[in-house]
Amino acid sequence: MQRVFRWTLVLVTAFWAGCGGGGNPYGGSPTGETSGVNGCSTFEDHTAEASTAITPWDTSLGTKCVKIKLGHTVTWASSGAHPLEPKGGDASNPIPLTASPATVTFSTAGTFGFDCTVHHSSMQGAVQVLP
Repeated sequence: MQRVFRWTLVLVTAFWAGCGGGGNPYGGSPTGETSGVNGCSTFEDHTAEASTAITPWDTSLGTKCVKIKLGHTVTWASSGAHPLEPKGGDASNPIPLTASPATVTFSTAGTFGFDCTVHHSSMQGAVQVLP
């Protein structure tokens, strides 16, 4: 009986440790860490532009990582049905679950992930918003 209890304790402990316990349910870092949000570790610099388009918003996109300034706008536009959703990054992700085209003006600094609800990893990325 004691042997069964020990194995049960070992398995439960291993399971609990594998779950990571706590953390950010959105998959990002509560400190705004940018490494690895939907495969983004470097970002295209669009800080000089007031408006940025994620194009093409289709399966040829792959991973798109853009850097903008606070108050700037990002638009996702496509000729097909590619619903946009928040995925990863900071918990206050302002990217909506919506059909494209979608436009978001970012009023909070941080890193905000996104993807297509249909094509996921072939249409994903992140927007890094600088103060």
